[in-house]
Amino acid sequence: MPGPENVLRCLGDYFQEVGHAFVLLEPEGNISTEKLRLICNEKLANYKIPKKFNVQRSLPMLPVGKIDKQVLKKMAAASHGKNDNKNSG
Repeated sequence: MPGPENVLRCLGDYFQEVGHAFVLLEPEGNISTEKLRLICNEKLANYKIPKKFNVQRSLPMLPVGKIDKQVLKKMAAASHGKNDNKNSG
């Protein structure tokens, strides 16, 4: 289940900001975006459900071992067709 550290805020077409979740799979794991959306529907308010999901086997990392959020922001912005996105902190 995506946690707050896995969801970026991005500019959307109809909303000022939309969530974009990057989900890290375990080595043998497999899940569809439809299943992720169903899980979120059960646990989150509708406005908190990410509009897009990226299911990946790995995430970009910084040399210090943290997730490289700047790379994720660029990936999310490209996915939403935007050149700019908000800083998630």
